[in-house]
Order: sequence, then C-alpha cells, then structure tokens
Amino acid sequence: KIFTLVLTGIAVVLTNHTPEQGNFTLSQDSVWVLLNGVLIASLVAPFVEELFFRGLVLRAARNRVLRRGGSPVRAVVVAIAVSSIGFALLHLLQSTDVTLLIILGGSTLALGVINSVLAITTGRIGAAVVSHVFYNGSSIALALLLGL
Repeated sequence: KIFTLVLTGIAVVLTNHTPEQGNFTLSQDSVWVLLNGVLIASLVAPFVEELFFRGLVLRAARNRVLRRGGSPVRAVVVAIAVSSIGFALLHLLQSTDVTLLIILGGSTLALGVINSVLAITTGRIGAAVVSHVFYNGSSIALALLLGL
C-alpha cells in the first residue's frame, strides 16, 4: 500500500489531476458491501486471478522458454514479465482516467511481480493468493474506513 500511495502522489503531480473515484466503489447497502467487497473482491477474485496468472500463464511462459532452449534464468524473467504485464493490463480496463491508469497500472504491475516471485520461489501459488487477498482486503478495509 505504501508503494500505491507514493505512486498516487507521483501520478497526481504528473497529470495535475486527482481521480474522482478508484477502480471500485462501495455502496451503502451492507449486503452489497459483503458480497462485492468482501467475498468477491477480497476472496474470489484473488484466487481466480492467481490461479490464472501465476498458476497457468507464469508456468506456461516459463516452460515455453525452456522448451525453446532458453536458460532457466531467462525463462523466469520472461515468465515474470508476461504474467505481471498481463495481470496489469487486465486491471487497466477498470481505469476511468489517465491518473487512475498510472496508479492501477503501476500498483498491479508491482503486485504481479511480487506474486510471480512468490510463486516461482515456493513452487506453489498459495503465497501469491494470500498476498493478493491481503492486498485487496486492505484496499476494501481502507475504503470502508475512509467512507469511500
């Protein structure tokens, strides 16, 4: 979150614009907050996204480079890049303006790199899922605390 806050400050200075809303909004309906904010955004989405990007894309990219004769180091670098960039691009669809595009792009790219490294280091996606759940959950909690 500290990285996202710093990135937000940089994006606001560069664009001279503050986003009017983030990539999600929470309604006042507590059932909607529970379903969308807690269950979907904090639990289901991280599991599905990590299963796809770190479970499938990361491993497929690494294996493709290795099958074509690339070194293990090159395979890992390419896999991290492909998985992380794909993850960031998916989230850019949620941006409503240029400032939010910079914030979402940078923060999701950073989360993608971190989670890719976790998946490669451990050989499993569990740590990446937990990291993603914590990231999304802390975003929801912060939005609720600030009344966004």
